Amino acid sequence: MAILVTGAGGMIGRALCRRLTDAGETVVGLDKVLPSGLAETLSGCILAETTTNDIDRVIGLIGEHGVTRIAHCGAISGPMVANDHPEQVFEANIQGTQSLLEAARHSGAKRVIFLSSIMAYGAHDAEVVDEAAPLRATDPYGASKICGEALMRAYVRTQGIDGTSLRVAMVYGPGRTTACPVRNAIRSGFKGKPLFLPYGRGWPRQYIHVDDVVDAIVRALAASSLPRAVYNVSGGTRLPMEEIGAQIAAAVPGAGFVLEGDGHPHDYPIGLLTTDAAGEDFGFSARIDLADGLRRYAEHLRHHDY
Repeated sequence: MAILVTGAGGMIGRALCRRLTDAGETVVGLDKVLPSGLAETLSGCILAETTTNDIDRVIGLIGEHGVTRIAHCGAISGPMVANDHPEQVFEANIQGTQSLLEAARHSGAKRVIFLSSIMAYGAHDAEVVDEAAPLRATDPYGASKICGEALMRAYVRTQGIDGTSLRVAMVYGPGRTTACPVRNAIRSGFKGKPLFLPYGRGWPRQYIHVDDVVDAIVRALAASSLPRAVYNVSGGTRLPMEEIGAQIAAAVPGAGFVLEGDGHPHDYPIGLLTTDAAGEDFGFSARIDLADGLRRYAEHLRHHDY
């Protein structure tokens, strides 16, 4: 009754592995490259260095360890990564997801949770966005998440897989190594100055703490049924960058943002995600408000690089 977690070396995958092993679950964590020190950090986890595109290896791991549930947290993690190399994004996020689903189909691991993204929505000017909103992404990352969701629906509908996709808002918190203005602003605040950004004036963003994302995944893995093909997972707020900067400054005096341009280079204007469906079907609601999450994150960053 083990659980396979892809992207075990990443922010979400690592936090999920810790949560599951602490709860007494047998966890198999895989990643393309296992970061130095991960084995010590995840001492209770079985680790394997491979990609989901290696179907035979994944099938072998599933069979060897009795995996019955899979959380797919791996692959390219955001629009700021490899945006100028779409072939890498599509190979990792589309082919990698299809290969994992094929491995699950052949090995009998029926429950699969796929981490999609708010970026799949593209631009929406509605005040509130639910899961029925059309998907309008025009960047490679957002497009790859739309394809991943479609693959999940196809395998659930025709191949006996049981699972769903979680459309996750912007994630912050311990373990984030890719570009993150929140982390950078906190670190700049430690030096007594705000972070300069050449964009972001008036731009709204929806953040969720990594621990809340993990909570949603754990609940989805354990749910008796998942009647919907996709669920929004968000922190419940949609705030302009100026307000987010003010909350960072409240956690770290001297921090915050200096915004000298409009727009955002890797984002769409998207209305507030509603998480009613996730609440109804597996009891999810964000428990860490942004102010508390930023305080926790700042304290973590005082003692860790990421």
